[in-house]
Amino acid sequence: MKQVRAALEAAIAHSTGPGRVLSYSTRSAYREALGRGDLVMLYQPVIDLRTDALVKVEALARLDGHDGTYISPGDFLPAFGEHELRQLFALGLRRTLLDLQDLSAAGLTTSAAINLPTQAFADMEYLNIARETLREFPIEPERITFELLETGEIDTKQARAQLLPLWKALGVKLAQDDLGSGYSSLARMEQLGVDDVKIDHSLVTTAAQAPHKALHFIYNLTHLAHDVGIRATVEGLESEGLIEAASILGADFGQGYAIARPMTARDLARWRRTPLAIEPRHPRTALGAYATMIMRDALVGLAGPRPEFLKTILAEPCGLGSYLHTQGLENTVLGGAHAHLRECAQNCAGSLRYLEARRTLERLLRDHITQQGPGSEAQEKGPASDAGRRAPQTMTREARAVVPRSGRRGHRTMH
Repeated sequence: MKQVRAALEAAIAHSTGPGRVLSYSTRSAYREALGRGDLVMLYQPVIDLRTDALVKVEALARLDGHDGTYISPGDFLPAFGEHELRQLFALGLRRTLLDLQDLSAAGLTTSAAINLPTQAFADMEYLNIARETLREFPIEPERITFELLETGEIDTKQARAQLLPLWKALGVKLAQDDLGSGYSSLARMEQLGVDDVKIDHSLVTTAAQAPHKALHFIYNLTHLAHDVGIRATVEGLESEGLIEAASILGADFGQGYAIARPMTARDLARWRRTPLAIEPRHPRTALGAYATMIMRDALVGLAGPRPEFLKTILAEPCGLGSYLHTQGLENTVLGGAHAHLRECAQNCAGSLRYLEARRTLERLLRDHITQQGPGSEAQEKGPASDAGRRAPQTMTREARAVVPRSGRRGHRTMH
């Protein structure tokens, strides 16, 4: 387990970009806007990937431009010092509690997640702000989740011994935001005793170009979180394929543009989403099919030398096979590679022949996904066109889909 964690942390580590330099007039304007209370909270829904229910919203701070536009944290945060960051936290929490109260009155009772900067574990003022503000509203503290941002290092021993028990005493929940960025650490996730963890969107959004990386990150990080009793939320779900894949791979919750964009509290009260209707045995998208392959391969690996267990696994309906049949791809090179893998699994699972067959199938499936392009999986509802059926036959075994991992963009405190 330790080796797996170390490998994952090494793979997902990436540097943050330099901070922006703002002119004096711009810095002053942003600080004055905050001082006037020109803060708007937008809310992005987070859904349960099994039931499609709204479980909470993430509160996102914006400065009001008073011209129909909002100023994002990437623009205004570089203008803020410690005083303004505390002021932003206090005003953002108050606005969020007010909106939750209004939403409940309108018939929508939900929870909210609010970003908490790492300096909150070294600054008692944040705790005092949270305690006093929560006392002012008739809202159960457990409906509030404070998401710990990955913008700096935390002395976890000091946090656990001093401030962490005081935050827990408030009755709120804690989550680690953006696992996989900055100073993120799977060990710290356990040490801080968080209730939830969010898998960083930067690990997910390249799925159309590098699906093997994105989906394996989701699978491994989700299961590591579950091993220590922590729920996993996947950020950056920007296509129906990613939503389907994250659900199949076992993630608890999902958030992203394919679910909903950030919206005002008024719009949230009217928001409704079409049910997901995800069936792992019958994935509708190529990413979903790839996810079923990952899950099935994991079970085959667990079967080991036990033929009776392997026989039971292989007798179950195959999600990838269902996808290939629905899309009319059974008689292509991709379909042939899938049939060959099934034959190898029945006769020699775990052998070099099986591993080579799996690598070939994964390579072809990655090519299939990258040829479709971003978002194209949303159109996969029936048999493929003639062109779509022919495409996999032109692939070479050496084809690769490799793109550099994008860097972290900007520093956030309430994004």
